[in-house]
Amino acid sequence: MKGLQGATLDDPSLGMSDEALPHLQNLPYEQSPRVINKVTQLAIDLYMGIPSEVTCKTVCHAVLCFLPDLDLPSYYKIKCLVADLTGVDSVMRHICIKSCVTYTGPFLNLDTCPECSEPWYDQFHLQSGPRGEKIPCQEFHTIPIGPQLQALY
Repeated sequence: MKGLQGATLDDPSLGMSDEALPHLQNLPYEQSPRVINKVTQLAIDLYMGIPSEVTCKTVCHAVLCFLPDLDLPSYYKIKCLVADLTGVDSVMRHICIKSCVTYTGPFLNLDTCPECSEPWYDQFHLQSGPRGEKIPCQEFHTIPIGPQLQALY
């Protein structure tokens, strides 16, 4: 409860991106219309219509195999463009592979889940990677209510 009392939007533990916070704090009253070409619109439609990043990238790859001269923007560029156009960006959290806990707040310094003892990070990457990369076993994205309401406004 004390964590909620002292919470602020610029708290890094909230997980908001550097781009999302200014969007939320400085509501644009007027936006100049953006011209989006057909290829960028296709990339936006794929991004919005396919919830899985892996599946979206696979479909984009298939489109590029069929139409190799198409200048299709990367998944990351489209994600940034959509966030810029809407002002809505997701907050990503690492969670237990069995969805027991979110590794934030009191669980931030743990290596394993306190409920099921599953490891936080992918052990294969952690042990076999040259730098011992810490890749979470599972991630969860949420969209805070503030940006959702702002987008509706």
